[in-house]
Amino acid sequence: MHPAELVIWLLVFLLGASVSSFLNVVAYRLPKGESFVYPSSHCPHCQRPLRPLDLIPVASWLWNRGQCRYCKARIHLRYLLVEIIGGAGFVWIYNEIDGAGSLILAVSLFCILLTVTLTDLSYRLIPNRILYPAYVYFYILMLLFSERTWWEPLAGFLFGGGVLLAVAMIAERFYAQAMGGGDIKLMALVGLVLGIKQTLLCLFFSSLLGAVIGLVLIALRILKRQEGLPYGPFISLAAWIIFLYGQAIMQGYMQLYV
Repeated sequence: MHPAELVIWLLVFLLGASVSSFLNVVAYRLPKGESFVYPSSHCPHCQRPLRPLDLIPVASWLWNRGQCRYCKARIHLRYLLVEIIGGAGFVWIYNEIDGAGSLILAVSLFCILLTVTLTDLSYRLIPNRILYPAYVYFYILMLLFSERTWWEPLAGFLFGGGVLLAVAMIAERFYAQAMGGGDIKLMALVGLVLGIKQTLLCLFFSSLLGAVIGLVLIALRILKRQEGLPYGPFISLAAWIIFLYGQAIMQGYMQLYV
């Protein structure tokens, strides 16, 4: 690989890590009704404002060995992992997506899925304050940068939310609450972006991922049988895979029967 390409990869990684660091702040503060702009980034233990050297993605956490530079309190590993995931995600997008419109759509989807994953893992909540503006924003993006007609994203929206709503109502009728309203609203957003066919794939893959990971966690005794897992992260991961490779997966599946 040419050295110039490595430099570009590094710059893209740092951009993604910086963006994901900000999204981590949004995911931590927004569900609590706090501003994610003010106050500026600070140590959650001693409340001391962080300086630019403390905010270098990945490097600052590693250099300070996962501790606050001032009070030496432990800084959660989550901060490092989110920055690495964000950086790797941006590099992934850079390598997979061509065209300015597709790039804007991919980056936007990655960021929203990462944010709702963090809120669901932290609070078992996918805030309406994130989803409702996202509906309008992504509908506009679909009109601008996709080849779909004006009604196709709306049909996907209704299908994605409607299917999961029906599943939730049936499960609640015979068993107990199977999922929260945030999961249903998130799947509606996924349907808006992916369309009906690929949303079906997302439903299948998210259910499969949830079942497999749940069984593994139970086998490792990390999760009890009675405990539930937040479904939002599985929807997000499945949606991201289908967004990038849904067409290839569908074509490969069809070729099995040709």
